[in-house]
Amino acid sequence: MQIFMKKFNGILLGDGFKEIPTDLETVWMYGKIKNNDLYLLNIIGLKDNLKISLEQYEVYKDITKRQFSKYGYNRIYLLNIYLTSEKSDLNEKLNDFIPNYQDELIDFHWVVNLTEGDIYVSNNQPNNFLNVYSIIESILNNEEYKNLEQIHYKSKFIPITAFLLAINTLIWVIMELVGSSTDSRTLIEFGALFSPAIIYHREYYRLFTAMFLHIGFSHLFYNMFALYLFGSRLEKVLGQYRYTILYIAAGLGGSLLSFGTVLFSEGSIRLAAGASGAIYGLQGAALYITMKTKSSLNGVSEGLLWIMTFGGLIFGFTSTNVDNMAHIGGLVTGYILMIVLNKSKNQELMKNNEIVE
Repeated sequence: MQIFMKKFNGILLGDGFKEIPTDLETVWMYGKIKNNDLYLLNIIGLKDNLKISLEQYEVYKDITKRQFSKYGYNRIYLLNIYLTSEKSDLNEKLNDFIPNYQDELIDFHWVVNLTEGDIYVSNNQPNNFLNVYSIIESILNNEEYKNLEQIHYKSKFIPITAFLLAINTLIWVIMELVGSSTDSRTLIEFGALFSPAIIYHREYYRLFTAMFLHIGFSHLFYNMFALYLFGSRLEKVLGQYRYTILYIAAGLGGSLLSFGTVLFSEGSIRLAAGASGAIYGLQGAALYITMKTKSSLNGVSEGLLWIMTFGGLIFGFTSTNVDNMAHIGGLVTGYILMIVLNKSKNQELMKNNEIVE
């Protein structure tokens, strides 16, 4: 909804409409004067199954009429546009609204379903309110808009995140049973990032397996909390395939930067483990999305993401035994990869001329 309104607002202002302040967060109003007629747009964002009351609307209509009729316009035209993201009986209810062309304020009602990407105008309503219909239609058919708008309407099913939570926890439990997750020998045996093994024995698989090991319960708990916080949201946004690519690539990016710093530090030996690189990659992807859409990611705002990201990095650099390079590598990889995934998704949309589910 915020994505739609950002684009709609920009086009309306460029088309000569003036924004009229309202007291409600999800209600926007615009006005335009043409041949001494006043054209008003009242845009209502419907959330949490908000119901439209005929009685309440009549009160609002009367207030609007009294507010603007004193300026001496020939006619006042009011178009109410209801933005929704789910199917409802609103379309049928609005069939009862029949414009009274003899009234001083003539009102109309449209419904815009942001999920389906369509505009509902009943038979007794006009669809030629200035050029507003074509403006809405152009936004809904815009490929970049359709790509970004999906962020808020993906499935609630998160099997990949659930699997990652389970496998990380299971491996940690097994490590505790056979030795200790804080024991260096156990970590090396289970596939931790151990620089001598990679350099001299070419055990490159450790760059991958290290992502699933954790050193102590607190390390596991914090990472799994962060994984659920960001992973559950991003999997809904990206879908299972893109989300899996993002997670693994960010984890490998973190491991590579962590290992790479050892190559340039003569005599340095590194033993590291954890999903932190992958999780920082999720944070990087979430930052890109919130910055691109100018809206929160299912309740996680851009500001909160910056605080968590910089707070985590500052904590890491002021603490001991923290693989900061893995965090930075994962963060940068996640952010850059999200740009690539977004562009590739736009290309796929253009190629197939449809919304990718």
